[in-house]
Amino acid sequence: MEILGKEVEYNWRLFFDQILNSSYKKEFVTKIADGAVRSYEYFKNPPKNSPINQLPIIINGFLMTYRLPAFDVNSPAKSVSAVINKGIKLFSTAKIDVAPFIEQAYAAVIEAL
Repeated sequence: MEILGKEVEYNWRLFFDQILNSSYKKEFVTKIADGAVRSYEYFKNPPKNSPINQLPIIINGFLMTYRLPAFDVNSPAKSVSAVINKGIKLFSTAKIDVAPFIEQAYAAVIEAL
């Protein structure tokens, strides 16, 4: 995570060095932060008539039409691993287990949040 953080900081620095107007920089950062907060709030507490509330039903219907396991919101890493492994088994000849990689990525995301 440290390497990723350093890489992000370096790239942001390169980006912001190209912008000469300091008020534009401040406005840009404010807009990005506002958008991120609004997106987070929308997904955390979606309105009652929002399509986000129906998303698990839509996703599971799509997965079941392709004979893939359903997605369980209570154990997302395990569900994603099962879907990917089954997809690889059904649609390719490769023999790979992605569960360890998904678990590591999930742990990193949880740690970052």
